[in-house]
Amino acid sequence: MKKSLLLFFGLLTSVSVFSQQKDYFALNSLDDLNVGDKFPVVTVMGDTVLDDAVAVIEADPLNPSNKVLHVTTGTRAGLVQLDNPGKSSAATVLKKYKCISVKFMRPATDNAVEGSSFELYFGKYYAYKGSLKTSLKADTWTETVFSPLELERNTLSKTYQIGLLAAGADYYIDDICFMCAPNAFEQYKEALEKARKDSIWAIEKVRRDSIMNEQENAYSRMIADIDNNMDRDFHLDFEDYPVGTEFKVFPKKGDDPIEGAKAVVELEGKNKVLHVTTPVEGGYVEFDNLNGWSAANLLKKFKNVCIQIKRAEGETATEASNFEIVFGGYYAHNAAPGVALTAGKWVTNTYPLALERNSLSKKMRIGLVAAGADYYIDNIYYPHETYDRTFTDKTKTARYWADMMGKNIGTCVNPGISNNDDFGKTASNNFNMVVCENATKFDATEPSRGNFNWQADGVVNYAIANNMKVRGHTLAWHGQNPDWVSNYTGNREEMVKILKNHIYNVVGHWKGKISEWDVVNECLEENVGRAVGAGYSTRSYSVWYQGFGGEDYIDSAFVWAHQADPNAKLYINDYNIGHWAGGHYENGKTHAMYNLAKRLKDAGIPIDGVGMQMHTSVTGLQPAQIEETVRQFREIGLNCIITEMDMPGGETQDKKCTRPISDNELQIQAEKYGEIARIMAKYDNAPTFVVWGLVDNRSWLDGSEGTKPLLFFADYSPHPAYIEVRKAYQRRAMVVTEVEDIFADGYDNSDPTWFDFDEKKVDVYNLAGQKIATGITADQVLDLPCGLYIVGGKKVLIRE
Repeated sequence: MKKSLLLFFGLLTSVSVFSQQKDYFALNSLDDLNVGDKFPVVTVMGDTVLDDAVAVIEADPLNPSNKVLHVTTGTRAGLVQLDNPGKSSAATVLKKYKCISVKFMRPATDNAVEGSSFELYFGKYYAYKGSLKTSLKADTWTETVFSPLELERNTLSKTYQIGLLAAGADYYIDDICFMCAPNAFEQYKEALEKARKDSIWAIEKVRRDSIMNEQENAYSRMIADIDNNMDRDFHLDFEDYPVGTEFKVFPKKGDDPIEGAKAVVELEGKNKVLHVTTPVEGGYVEFDNLNGWSAANLLKKFKNVCIQIKRAEGETATEASNFEIVFGGYYAHNAAPGVALTAGKWVTNTYPLALERNSLSKKMRIGLVAAGADYYIDNIYYPHETYDRTFTDKTKTARYWADMMGKNIGTCVNPGISNNDDFGKTASNNFNMVVCENATKFDATEPSRGNFNWQADGVVNYAIANNMKVRGHTLAWHGQNPDWVSNYTGNREEMVKILKNHIYNVVGHWKGKISEWDVVNECLEENVGRAVGAGYSTRSYSVWYQGFGGEDYIDSAFVWAHQADPNAKLYINDYNIGHWAGGHYENGKTHAMYNLAKRLKDAGIPIDGVGMQMHTSVTGLQPAQIEETVRQFREIGLNCIITEMDMPGGETQDKKCTRPISDNELQIQAEKYGEIARIMAKYDNAPTFVVWGLVDNRSWLDGSEGTKPLLFFADYSPHPAYIEVRKAYQRRAMVVTEVEDIFADGYDNSDPTWFDFDEKKVDVYNLAGQKIATGITADQVLDLPCGLYIVGGKKVLIRE
């Protein structure tokens, strides 16, 4: 048996679309019948078969390969009797189909039918009768749509009678088509196109799911190791030493070990640790310095050392003992442990390092200084600085790791920004995207009709110079419009021209320089928009809604923006959206936005996704619900990004901070910012994460220097939240860069039906994303066992 390869797209489309066809029309093309087949011609109401009339299948006089029905009547007018579509009852047929399309042609010798009446009966009751509307020409096919179809009286008849009611008629009939609406064919073509797009997305989603699943598996395997090694250099964790290995215990100075003191590697569960006991006061375990560096070089690079310590059960002598670190006989640290040691409990202590006198010693001595000490140590490591204000170490920035994954992490700025001050340097080194806070809004870019202001060019040029992307915010919004727009009272045609001209000019001016646009901003009705069930409501008081006479300005704005820059990503942006469920006040509006965005996408509007502003608070944000929203938009093939995030703590009243953010709130803020960054780093439909401001004292929020909503303090030092954001991107990047984008080569989602083996060899994957063949030819592909595969980035079926 010969094997064949079928693109799965074809299977998806044919099954789904042919099953839908009957929802739009039922076509009798007559081509399945045989030449010579006859049908009865009956009187009106089907009472009598006419002996001198005939309806027979013949070859089309104009196209012999086509079969048509040739009808002739004698002295009495009659109609051809045919079976109902699907042999259903008349009541069932007319419940679905509201009009009928028929093609007619008369021979050159016939004159009787030119002004004849067209009639359609089911049993004894008519569904349509009236003039033909269009004069029939000899030897020319004419298609006419008759509507509406309405039964004179209900009937269960499973046959219908159709034709031109005239004695001595002679005509041809073809393509009798019952339709749900006069534009049924256009609706069907739209359904075909939607099925094609849905099939493309089904294939693309298989590809994306396979990659994401592989990344998640790798993330789960690697996350513990990544966290253990993040921001640290390991010196010693004793895992490489056999149980029973002994380290010598020395005094502060001198080369003679202390008699009776022991430091022995022991097994604690599955972990190896060092057990230290000292019979006399003083005693230091000696280790080689990290990388064999001298003390001077080591302390030039590291300012702290972290050590895990645990007192032995029942041991009391070390509870308040000094912990000391010595290089070459000189203290680098000499103080109490910092955290009280509890018997039987591991504690990680961080000890600041500062040599009392310079030393080139390549040995470090550490220990709890107490007579009869009994304790354990493990995991001696040097923590790196979590942030480098000189930006020499780029790995300490979120930008470095976001760049590695192709993710956008951004902040809002204003014209005049440059790398000549701390603001510009902090922005360009920590973020790879900027958005103008106000300079690309309507009132800033077109203050008077037809006169444009490109003050944002400076921001765009700053971004280009620093290899950053730019977001455009915003094209159509009810706010921040100039007076000549807000107060405009002209007609719809003029409002259309105003918005279209604005979008063409603004998007066109920055074509290729602004990578994504908030095309429509805050269009959802605030109150109704929150509780609309499966629907949505848009702001009827918006100048654009009023000017256009409805919400179609939204559709138009996206089309015009796409025409102005086909490569820019286009978003609809709003506030108080993000939480999918859980009883949060945003739930209803989030679902409303989902419904609106899905409506736009299903209609073929060039929308790439939804922007969630996320002006939230330390106590108000529920990251798990944000993740669910990102997943929901992913299911329908739309991006879901964060465009304006800030998260204040503390309290404000009358535009002033009445209670500054607490240390505990700063920690919660860090955790939640980090969790949001994790979500945005994880999902392939979440490419952009923008914080609405750089430093706390320059936020749009009242009292922001006290509530600290952003990622950097007023002195440009990072929040704990920024460190967590950086770590979230770093963790994901360290996993993603180890997972091959298995379907990248040869993938072409513009035409999934194209499949070419002639010019290249391909890799083959199973649906779990595992490679099962490398660089094979078409013949070798067909030798694979029957089943579904990803070949050249396309989902294909190998079958007998």
